[in-house]
Amino acid sequence: AMSRMRPMASRYGVGAAFARHTDNHCSNGHGPHCNGRWLTAVYYANDSWSEADGGCLRLFRPQGDEGDEGDEDEQAGGAAAAAAGDALLDVAPLGDRLLLFFSDFRSPHEVLPAAKPRYATTMWYMERDDGDD
Repeated sequence: AMSRMRPMASRYGVGAAFARHTDNHCSNGHGPHCNGRWLTAVYYANDSWSEADGGCLRLFRPQGDEGDEGDEDEQAGGAAAAAAGDALLDVAPLGDRLLLFFSDFRSPHEVLPAAKPRYATTMWYMERDDGDD
């Protein structure tokens, strides 16, 4: 069964960015840093946005794997574990765009600085173990 968190509506100012991270910092669904987030949904509400305005969400190759209990920075998709050239895709925050990605080690990401304010609503879908399988 799944549930969802309340949406987070945000306005990010000029130059605002987020360092490389994952939205759920656990391995194999267990551990002290698990928060239950399974799927991240980001909706962009930016009128007249062009790719030249920046503010892209950059997705990276997965770090570690589901059964790897290695370095905590690696499990979190941390910068310390980043190998050169492991970026996969830059997604511009174009208006009326919905972006979905796994919240765990499979989707480390960062947000690049933007040349103008950026608006986004984020929602996380949560795993629940309530025995209703």
